[in-house]
Amino acid sequence: MFQLLRLTLRQKKLVILSFACALFVALFTSVQISLVQPIIDEMFKSAPAVTPTVPSPGPAATLAAPEKVKTRLMDVVWRIFRIDKNHIRSILPIVLIIVIFGKGLFTFLSTFLMKAAGNRIVKTMRDDLYEHVLYQSTSYFDQVTTGGLMSRLTNDVDRIQQAVSTSMIDLIEEAFILAGILATMFVSDWRLAIMGLVVTPLAVIPLAAFSRKLKKKGFQSQAKMAEMYNLIHETITGNRIVKAFGMERFEMRKFLKASERYLRINLRLAWISSLSSPFMEFIGGIKASSYAEQGEEYDV
Repeated sequence: MFQLLRLTLRQKKLVILSFACALFVALFTSVQISLVQPIIDEMFKSAPAVTPTVPSPGPAATLAAPEKVKTRLMDVVWRIFRIDKNHIRSILPIVLIIVIFGKGLFTFLSTFLMKAAGNRIVKTMRDDLYEHVLYQSTSYFDQVTTGGLMSRLTNDVDRIQQAVSTSMIDLIEEAFILAGILATMFVSDWRLAIMGLVVTPLAVIPLAAFSRKLKKKGFQSQAKMAEMYNLIHETITGNRIVKAFGMERFEMRKFLKASERYLRINLRLAWISSLSSPFMEFIGGIKASSYAEQGEEYDV
């Protein structure tokens, strides 16, 4: 872990630029989400209803509580840029195009920069690992399998590359987007935002359980892949012996059993990873329903 962190710090320029782009992605995403309501309001805007004349109810009506006005992020944006609300309909298409283009541009830059850093990190790691293996003693090579070493240098390092170049940028982007959405929620209604912060930690419990299962199955998958690498190496390097004793069917059965074990582990891994997303969406639906219920109470 510390070795990976040290290698990441060597590419700090690319990583910092990627994080900066991810911050802009979160900003544009928050604005895009906030644009949904004004777009719907303008699309389904109807003519103002004619209010019937009602006799004055008397001085008691002046004591009624004033109507609560809800603050929205886009209202703040309109005020900052001094845009008249009567001209919003003509401005919205341009704003939407700018937001979508900006989000796409910075998503591309953020992803590319992090993948470039990840590839450089993994190249350095693979070079260092190969040098480390190359200078090991003969007794070390007697204790480990060739397939295991090949798996470490290829399959395991590729998984690290995926974690650095894909998972890390996803984590950073989603964290920034979450912060932006929370800021938007606090601007709109701080009570619903606080309720969301109270409910959100409940989602950490199943998420941690899924992570432990994925980590365990991931280790098992790597071990089974190393076993397959070893079988392939033994069969190819010892092909003369296999043919001399007519052991093709035996070697084929060994490989099919190893391949079947690898398949089963990967299917379990796929089952857990596929279940996590809909389960978390279900928890999100429960939170959304609680927002709808509380919204009636707060007149949101």
